[in-house]
Amino acid sequence: AGWLGNDALAAYQDAINVNAFVFMLALGLQTATSVRVANAVGRNDQTGLRAAGWVGVGINIGLLTVVGVVIWFSRGVVAAVFTSNPAVQATLAAALALVAVISICDGLQAVLIGATRGVGDTVVPTVLQGIAFWVIMVPLNYYLSGPAGFGINGLFYGIGISVAAASLFLAVRFALVTQRHIRPV
Repeated sequence: AGWLGNDALAAYQDAINVNAFVFMLALGLQTATSVRVANAVGRNDQTGLRAAGWVGVGINIGLLTVVGVVIWFSRGVVAAVFTSNPAVQATLAAALALVAVISICDGLQAVLIGATRGVGDTVVPTVLQGIAFWVIMVPLNYYLSGPAGFGINGLFYGIGISVAAASLFLAVRFALVTQRHIRPV
């Protein structure tokens, strides 16, 4: 974002702050999901561990959809809270529209990584997130924000695509891992 100029950098930083604030909700859901899945593993409750993971996913989608709608409709107000610079406000308001959508998938991948941790599956999910964020996001963000000409919106497109990929990878992993019997350690 720093390569795109001062206004773009300011708007990007403010939008990332909003995204990080919303992500705190997902972190709480991640922890709760991980604990509930691990408790089901400890009880040797195969059905319960799947339910705990997918319920966490559903709660995340519902909660962050509501938060996303609020961000979407209040993005101009939120932008005005962060800055009085009209150029930064306009760029930030556009970026917040993307953050409103990205936050749902960002929270989803967080809850799913918690669910996989709850079953004791850590190495493969970490590799999957590495692929989503280093192999997909970094080059995509470079291309979309620079050569493709989307500016900071390109950065958020790249983030959105990578968190959607991470969510998909982790959902498939959780589904596959929970098809086999998981015994308490």
